[in-house]
Amino acid sequence: MLITCYNCKAVHPTALHTLTEVASHYLLNTCRTLSFYMDRFGRKVPPSDILLQTLRQMGVQNLGTLESYVVDDVGRYGVKVGELLRKLQGTYQDVLDGVGGEAVGDEMLFANDGEAMIMLVLMPSSVGLGDS
Repeated sequence: MLITCYNCKAVHPTALHTLTEVASHYLLNTCRTLSFYMDRFGRKVPPSDILLQTLRQMGVQNLGTLESYVVDDVGRYGVKVGELLRKLQGTYQDVLDGVGGEAVGDEMLFANDGEAMIMLVLMPSSVGLGDS
């Protein structure tokens, strides 16, 4: 997902593996730190303070920064999902509009020495196939 945000068309497997490893180690270390603080101070310190300390240890200095990062991402991905939905609905409607045309049966496809078959190969959007 991260790579597609930057419009990468191809990624070397080693680079992708490295990125995955870094992300998984970061999340694993965050969970370990949180678990350590909860085990050590869970009865004395409120969970919100433990979470704040864990985030500080992992490089998040301010909750406002984290909140704006999440809100911005949700907004950005929401717009992208909306665009994809619009494109998908348009494509779906195009497919449905194309289904209503006349279907070509086997007899027509192989008649005249396969002329319809040749036309189908040369211009596939001009002929619709059906189950005749």
